[in-house]
Amino acid sequence: MIYNRSLQDFFTSSDKDSDELISFLLGRNAFNYLINSLKIKTIILPSYICPLVVDIFKNSGIKIFFYSNLDSHLQVPLKQIISIVSKIENTNQTFFLWHDFLNIIGDIPDKLYELLDKKNIESIVDATHSLPSKNYKCKNVVFGFRKLLNQPFGALLRAEKKQITPLNELSQIKLFKFLLAHKVKTNLLLMFKRFDYDLVNYFLKKIIIYSDLYSFDKNNYFINQSYNYNKIHSVHNELDYQKIGNKRKQNFLQYCNNFPKNIDTHNLDFSSPYGFPLIVKNNKSLRGHLWNHGIHSFLLWSSLHKDALEYNNKDSNYLSKSTIILPVNQDLTIDEINKISNIINVY
Repeated sequence: MIYNRSLQDFFTSSDKDSDELISFLLGRNAFNYLINSLKIKTIILPSYICPLVVDIFKNSGIKIFFYSNLDSHLQVPLKQIISIVSKIENTNQTFFLWHDFLNIIGDIPDKLYELLDKKNIESIVDATHSLPSKNYKCKNVVFGFRKLLNQPFGALLRAEKKQITPLNELSQIKLFKFLLAHKVKTNLLLMFKRFDYDLVNYFLKKIIIYSDLYSFDKNNYFINQSYNYNKIHSVHNELDYQKIGNKRKQNFLQYCNNFPKNIDTHNLDFSSPYGFPLIVKNNKSLRGHLWNHGIHSFLLWSSLHKDALEYNNKDSNYLSKSTIILPVNQDLTIDEINKISNIINVY
């Protein structure tokens, strides 16, 4: 393991044939699944992306090329991307990864799809900022279920190939071990719920040596708590994505009215934004100011992967220091959006 949670993940297939989605605890596990199932040897990655995604490919021994996916105005430098991809030789199993930043950039442009097809380079869309209702031409799309719905776990993958054994097809021995460990863990928690969790985890760590199905997070908690992968699909099937998207879009556009000169909105997709990107001089300072007012914002990404920086991606480095993401959650009112905007405008 190179992270606080294992990259290996077992999933259950969706019961909804029209979806063709498979569920994972986390988006990073879905990427790991794609690496194994598609046998990726070379990947072309955007430089402005979560460094964790870069590490997943790097630690799998995959050859990596970088391209600048957004300029300083949050526009896609398409000509520059096409120029970079044109120079890359597809030796074997080369893939191009596109990131739909905040679910406002949209799908891979048609001209780029045409070039990738011509060079026999397959594509993957990182839609971890998108709800699973959004459509992409790409055959391999990772949706970030938990990020937009405040769910503790959940990523949904629409994939061209499914080669890893689902949970319901595991051997009877492994399945028995999994159920036994879960039952023991549940009973221990009930017995020792008034005591320190360290005592419970001591026994659970003894169980872990019998299988690689179990692991602990960075806080030393057993991560196979009473969680069912089917919960992801249950929530997915019950949600009204159109209603959620319309509310998020309304909040996003209200920020646009309050910060009229911040970004060019002409080429952006507002179907269901993850957040509103505000360009400021010092995003960390503003984030602390908002936090003092009880307002949560976040940075994407405050520190880029050092390998991406070696490619002299000045725009990506600039965005990591100047972009702050404001909340557009569907439970926020227009008055709350205006309150956040006013606090920023007088800062």
